[in-house]
Amino acid sequence: MQGVGGALLAEAVGTPFQPDALTRAFARIEAMEREFVRRPAEIERDDDRHLPQAVRDFARGDWQWIGPGIHRRMLALPDDSAARVFLLKARPGTKMPDHTHTGVEFTLVLSGAFAHDLGRFGPGDFEEADESVEHQPIVEAGEVCICLVAMDGTLKLNGMIGRLLQPFVGV
Repeated sequence: MQGVGGALLAEAVGTPFQPDALTRAFARIEAMEREFVRRPAEIERDDDRHLPQAVRDFARGDWQWIGPGIHRRMLALPDDSAARVFLLKARPGTKMPDHTHTGVEFTLVLSGAFAHDLGRFGPGDFEEADESVEHQPIVEAGEVCICLVAMDGTLKLNGMIGRLLQPFVGV
């Protein structure tokens, strides 16, 4: 017995695909990816037209030093949310502090790559971490790693040095 949906599909008149439909679909996907994931040299310049449109829509502060080889650029959110959104830039070979989180952290890699015990993350990759994740990302050699980060808690640096640095890092 055929259901109503099946009967409608059986009677539907289809439209044949154009011969170049798949090629056009892939071209549109690649164009969207180029808009979102940029080369590090483009993002590092203060010429903000090279940032993804979603980032350009928000007011941005200047790059701030937060540790050896690590800089942060805050994005202004439209409300009084406890969440913070920022660009994080780290030079190749930088070993981030060993840490966990007091809330949720979402990281989208725009350029470069980093790795830790849970995997490797390159351009377009997305990582979610919370208080159950303890990691120490290391930026891969070759190019600057720039990420878009959103978090609703803070980092909790591990180890004695981490605890000493915590008040100064401000993340």
